[in-house]
Amino acid sequence: MAETPIYFAYVDASHLDIRTDVSEKRVVGVFHEFLHLTLHKQTERKNVSNLRKPLALPQKFTKAFERHPGIFYISKKNDTQTVVLREAYNGGEFVHKHPLVKIREEFANLLKKGLLDRSRGVYKKSIDANLIEEV
Repeated sequence: MAETPIYFAYVDASHLDIRTDVSEKRVVGVFHEFLHLTLHKQTERKNVSNLRKPLALPQKFTKAFERHPGIFYISKKNDTQTVVLREAYNGGEFVHKHPLVKIREEFANLLKKGLLDRSRGVYKKSIDANLIEEV
């Protein structure tokens, strides 16, 4: 059996018949590249569905995620389907964390701490203390 050639995501595929293996490989290649370009190497399935027309993909192209479980993983947490690039994770941990991911996590932790401090009244106490010192 002859192996179908690798079809790159950046090549014009308007001439491909959507029922062929080559077309399927293109879909896989496009979304492998797309997920690789994201920070977390994952996105919600509905976000991917919105790219069908701009990328000239067939109607049911998201089925490729299910047909290629070695490349993609579909998480169904909290009634949200998330498509994950398998090669980016090893047992649930990022293999190569992008530097912006660390910055984003630190920023989220600061926001969370601020909300927790605010809910405990820490800010109100410090403002009241400053007002008493000024008087």
